[in-house]
Amino acid sequence: MKVTGGILKGRNITPGKGKTARYTSSMVRKAIFDIIGDIQGLSVLDIFAGSGTFTIEALSRGASFCTSVEKDGGMAKTLRKNLIALSIERDCLLLTMDARDAIPFLYKRGYKYDIIFMDPPYGQGLIKETMFLFKNYRIYGKDTIFVLEYSKRDPLDFMDDRCFIEKKTRQYGDTRITILKVDTELGSER
Repeated sequence: MKVTGGILKGRNITPGKGKTARYTSSMVRKAIFDIIGDIQGLSVLDIFAGSGTFTIEALSRGASFCTSVEKDGGMAKTLRKNLIALSIERDCLLLTMDARDAIPFLYKRGYKYDIIFMDPPYGQGLIKETMFLFKNYRIYGKDTIFVLEYSKRDPLDFMDDRCFIEKKTRQYGDTRITILKVDTELGSER
């Protein structure tokens, strides 16, 4: 796998190993950054980070800082190796913990993010569960962009409560990308 844009464009990313590993294709990664636009100086949270392809892309494209959350120790080790190989480890906080623990952990320490990216394992209802945590632990602002990557078979059934507004959805094979914003009228002060 290669970085698709920014100062590290063309550099290799070592994929992690494992039966459950699934990687965002370079076409989908490029499409995500085309949709969200300039991220120069923004802070990024990469939940379910895997080997760090989104984190690395974000840092390559000018993000000021990333936090990567990956509970699998082997994948987190691969992510750390990738960060070191690309000399960007100082710009990333790597948390080897479950997202359900990481979000309250980051909240208690006062972290806030401009972009939150989620690519959980498909078919496990983790997007709904994670978005519920975000409603209770505000580690985002009114202008934060949420980028969700999920299977076209997984419903976005948390959208009924209107704390978040769907801005754009694109489909690439089995993968859907949905961009959300905070509903400033209903969700910003919860």
